Amino acid sequence: NSFCTQCNSFLGSNYVPAYKRGVQGGFEILKNTEFFHHKYQIKEVEPLKILKQIISMFLAINGEWYLEAYPELAHFVLNVEEKELPEKYRVFTYLTRAEKVRYMHCVTKGNLFTGVSINCTEIAFSPYGCVLTIDFDGEINFLNDITKFKEYDFNKKTDLAVSMFQLPTYMPFPLDYRKKEEVEVDIEDGIEVATEIEKELESRKMDKKTSSQQ
Repeated sequence: NSFCTQCNSFLGSNYVPAYKRGVQGGFEILKNTEFFHHKYQIKEVEPLKILKQIISMFLAINGEWYLEAYPELAHFVLNVEEKELPEKYRVFTYLTRAEKVRYMHCVTKGNLFTGVSINCTEIAFSPYGCVLTIDFDGEINFLNDITKFKEYDFNKKTDLAVSMFQLPTYMPFPLDYRKKEEVEVDIEDGIEVATEIEKELESRKMDKKTSSQQ
């Protein structure tokens, strides 16, 4: 429902077969193994086509406003030979079983402890998760930066040596890769904190009431 027939056919003819090959490689890795860190090789992949297909997926989930706000992304996808992608855009990937599928629209995620905020959009659908960031020049723990795929020629095939982390996606939040056990502990901690705050507020209310009566 995101693309017209012409654009959908364009993607299917030019990029989807290359992306499918990369996906098949990821499925083979996840099929019989359960590791945090995987090292493997996929032969004869076409990196530029894969990158263009991933970006087209982000255009699909974010709607028309995204096209208007970031026209360089559409230009990069629609021109098959185009290798220029502004440095403000970066694409990261990771392996995942996608315990919870993610189609996360563009949001800004902030960290109160570091003060760092990331403008990003994320898709997690096994075997890969993908993150597109805008105006972010740092690193994201455990994610692979594949933006360099734009440097390959359109029909260039290469054997790709992959070193990638497998991350869980239990929560519906971008860049949240906590294990199920960690989520459960955090929920319990949150309940305890909320209970303490509620008790403190109730205590203050009672103190205020007593004071007013006096």
